[in-house]
Amino acid sequence: MKFLLIFTFGILSTLAEGPSLLQEFSTGNNRFADSVYKQLLKSTSGNILICPISAEIILALARIGAKGRTAQQLSSGLHLPNDSDKIEEMITTLIDYLGSGEAYTLKGVNKMYVDESFAINEQFKNVAIDIFDADIENVDFSHGSKAVSKINKWVEDKTENNIKDLLKASDVHSSTCALLVNALFFRARWALSFKKRHTEKKPFYNNFDDSVDVDMMRLNEHFDYYESSDLNAKFLKLKYHGFDASMTIVLPNNQESLGAIEDNINKIFTAPRFKKTYVKVTIPKFKLKTNYKLKQVLLALGIRDAFESSADFSDIGSDTTQQHLKIDEVIQNNLIEVDEHGTTAVSAAEENLGLEHPPPNTATFIADHPFVFYIKKGNIVLFVGAIKELP
Repeated sequence: MKFLLIFTFGILSTLAEGPSLLQEFSTGNNRFADSVYKQLLKSTSGNILICPISAEIILALARIGAKGRTAQQLSSGLHLPNDSDKIEEMITTLIDYLGSGEAYTLKGVNKMYVDESFAINEQFKNVAIDIFDADIENVDFSHGSKAVSKINKWVEDKTENNIKDLLKASDVHSSTCALLVNALFFRARWALSFKKRHTEKKPFYNNFDDSVDVDMMRLNEHFDYYESSDLNAKFLKLKYHGFDASMTIVLPNNQESLGAIEDNINKIFTAPRFKKTYVKVTIPKFKLKTNYKLKQVLLALGIRDAFESSADFSDIGSDTTQQHLKIDEVIQNNLIEVDEHGTTAVSAAEENLGLEHPPPNTATFIADHPFVFYIKKGNIVLFVGAIKELP
């Protein structure tokens, strides 16, 4: 029998034991993001957008239900401890840390859909509900289209109508007995908003070649800024209002530098030595949607048994006849939209573009060609992607 893992996120973009566990998780999270990105590069030449944290959370739930070599491979591939109790402590701390506040929304929701014929182990059910804060609902997978409609409606509701039609009817089969879904929704506004009246059409050079005119946002202000001679690139950190999250744009100085950046994704998370600098910023507005089937990516990371008949997920089912449960596919659907305000139509910015008389040490950051970006809360990578071409 099979089960399917789905995770989706929407962005409108715009320590005692707890901190110790977060630090350990963030180290693995950075490495996992690096690995997944590099694997996607092998099959993707265009824009990229992934949500590593969403994948880690839902696969960690599968790991709790795994045993033996299946469990070991999941722990290794996800860079998690090979200890279920420690994973549960880590996820508890993480979910608490990823909470929302007054000025932003960062909401993760988990749900497990189980075929009416499949009985779940009570201990696994308790972990799913108490640790992962997951809902559990019975569905009839033999009526595939009806089950898909129900699941898609739930995802649509949880992402405020931003992720639609996550599943296709062909993604669910009569042999599907369980489906794990994670939806992560992030909404925040910039600490320093761009003014719409300063946005104008400017060329963006797709793949460093042909240009298209796109809306370019402009703002001259003091930002966290860094120039890397090793990567031949500029780093600009755009903070979100109200909490310790930010989007960092990594802008290569030429096409060769983009390759160096993408070969060192883990390094760009930790290498920047930011300094407050007055920067003349020009970046494009953009909206990007991606949909990935990640089975082949995870196989390349050494997570193999989970997809084979040798998979041991015997801690999920309550009946020993369900020991041959295996993962069918892992699907991720992603959306990001970046505009002048971040994620809302509310402006908290100054009316002017910037200082009338900028200081002598002024930097220029013009993102008119391909770049890499990532969003972090603290040291946790929430999203990472690349804009290589715009419509």
